[in-house]
Amino acid sequence: MAGSSSGREMLPTEQPLRPQPRQPIDLQGLLRFAVEAVKVDEEATNRPVGPLDEDRRKFLQDAINNLSVNITKELQDAINILSDREKISSIAIGSEVPTEIEDTFDCIESHVSYIDTAIGFYKLGGFSIFPVCLSCEHPTVRSAACSLLAELCQSNTFCQTQVLECGYLQTLINMLNTEQDTQLLLNLLYGISCIIRHHDSCASTFLNDGGYSGLKNALEKTSPQLKAKAAFLTNCLYAEYNQRMSDKLVSSGVLKALIFALPKQRDNYSEQILAALHTIANDSDSIVISELIRPEYALRENLVNYLQSEELASENTDYIEEKQYCETLLKILNTAANQQNSHQQQADAHVDR
Repeated sequence: MAGSSSGREMLPTEQPLRPQPRQPIDLQGLLRFAVEAVKVDEEATNRPVGPLDEDRRKFLQDAINNLSVNITKELQDAINILSDREKISSIAIGSEVPTEIEDTFDCIESHVSYIDTAIGFYKLGGFSIFPVCLSCEHPTVRSAACSLLAELCQSNTFCQTQVLECGYLQTLINMLNTEQDTQLLLNLLYGISCIIRHHDSCASTFLNDGGYSGLKNALEKTSPQLKAKAAFLTNCLYAEYNQRMSDKLVSSGVLKALIFALPKQRDNYSEQILAALHTIANDSDSIVISELIRPEYALRENLVNYLQSEELASENTDYIEEKQYCETLLKILNTAANQQNSHQQQADAHVDR
């Protein structure tokens, strides 16, 4: 038909569909659903919504009560499944992880992203699943347990403290030093990061009891994504605890591993490594700086190559931060190298006298 636009035209008597709030899956979601629904109704009718009458109030209260009971039951059922040592230990390496187990982990994760629900999960005895799942010989189950710990502990001081007191953080540190599966290591770093960030006791345990060797192990793997995750965690730790970490960062070999983790040709993961090196170089003592400018590491030459790469040499704003990291690092390292050369020349001249 001439003059018609593509797609079905709206008839004069039709009204546009109103956006519907997302269907709730838990208590917080239900409350959010109710608020969004009220906003939509107010906008559509152009009239304020008054107080709930008694029938509607009773309906909403019953819905909340039923939903709360369902969440508790779902979590309790999930705990019973994942704490069944016989069931979990029967999942052999090379076999398919039963759908029931995968769905159970998904069910728990869908609820515990809320801090109160995560605490409730602990109080239901939920942390009893971790000795069972972390000792399963199938890496997928161990990996799922690490991911769940991350969800439970992210910005949740209570759960972080419980993980520490239960000894699970030390278990993860030991795993970080021994595991080989890349996906498992990624989730290990994710879990450890959520457990120790902004929690001094957890961070101290990590730094004092094997964390450095674990970071070094991850940085020396071939996976670029794994190196980037390890660099991110190193960056976060150093930003908070630089005074405690400087000497150990060098003596443990973590700094050397971080330097060599930077690829000769930049890629999509280079920025995290550069960010970590930038943080370390910006707030370090002479021991760390001396390590960074060691000629055999060729870090300065690598930074020059990065700045000459097509991406960083362009005006593309996507690479502004990465470019700034390189420029600032290069400035710090060149200044340190020049000072070192000057001191050496003065020392040589003194000897010649």
